[in-house]
Amino acid sequence: MSLTGLAGMIGENWGVSNAYWEYHKVSRELPLWLPFAWMLAFYFLYSIESRLIAYLKYKTIKNKLIIAFWLSLLVPAFGEIITINLGVWTYYWPYQVFGVPLYAFMCLVFVHMIVYGILAFICKKKKINDVVFT
Repeated sequence: MSLTGLAGMIGENWGVSNAYWEYHKVSRELPLWLPFAWMLAFYFLYSIESRLIAYLKYKTIKNKLIIAFWLSLLVPAFGEIITINLGVWTYYWPYQVFGVPLYAFMCLVFVHMIVYGILAFICKKKKINDVVFT
């Protein structure tokens, strides 16, 4: 969760600093709740992934990555659609689907898959048996 919170905050700082999006009704550039939102998103995705993996007949890394890809593409984007329409932030990138730009879809997948890769590497190195990352 901490790794996702850190990676998310780096991405958020990059996006806001370059005026790709902005948050509304906050007294600072980045809201204080933002790292917690990223950490909660990791927990939520991890919970769904671990439950779905239990139903896989073949628990290969390829099948796990397919699940991770689709979940990280769809679930956070759905949350973004809701919060954008509630007026929490606005994107300034073009090519938007319900207020979420295609670039944002790619960034969400990128961050989640980078974190997934790092945690899979750590689990392999430390011989940690994890249902999602091994």
